[in-house]
Amino acid sequence: MIDGSLQSWIGLTSGAVALASFVPYIRSIVRGQTRPNRASWFIWAFAEIITTATYAASGADATLWIAAGYALGTITVASLSLRYGEGGASMIDVMCLAGASLALIPWLALDQAELALYMIIFVDVLAVFPTLKKAITDPDSEDTTYWSLSFLAAIINLFAIDRWAPEIAAFPIYCFLGAGAILAALLSHSVIRAVSSRLRQPSLPASVPNLQS
Repeated sequence: MIDGSLQSWIGLTSGAVALASFVPYIRSIVRGQTRPNRASWFIWAFAEIITTATYAASGADATLWIAAGYALGTITVASLSLRYGEGGASMIDVMCLAGASLALIPWLALDQAELALYMIIFVDVLAVFPTLKKAITDPDSEDTTYWSLSFLAAIINLFAIDRWAPEIAAFPIYCFLGAGAILAALLSHSVIRAVSSRLRQPSLPASVPNLQS
């Protein structure tokens, strides 16, 4: 946790940014501007709780703050999705939920926290796809500010890694790639819209020179 080292303070900053990223997202949800996918967020909430526990059991220290921030934030969004969200459980959602549940077995029964962590990260990756698909097909339903801050938190957390062992680095790398993919999908739509809008603007007629002296 906080031991005075540079990595611990970087990790704490990353966790604070991760938690703060949910503020505009929650505000956007309450205003009806964002419609979170219920299945994705409940799976993420369940998965983040297990991730935080197994990540701590695997020896994570400075990089643990971002997992805790995501856990608290996802629980909040999942709760709000019951009223403001959309979508139900698809086959991939059921598979993700089953995978998250199975990840408890190697940790609780076999005392293999690292294996459980890898399993839950894999489940988390699968849970990204419903929201990534929505970011591509319906970008207005997602909040770009949230994903920008989430991506920033993931970047900061990479610098909090004090030991590049697989069980420590895997989760920060996943956060970086997952948030980055969704943000890239949202920003690409913004760029395409800006270019299309520019191309649709009527060209101004050429000025006629004044021939009168």
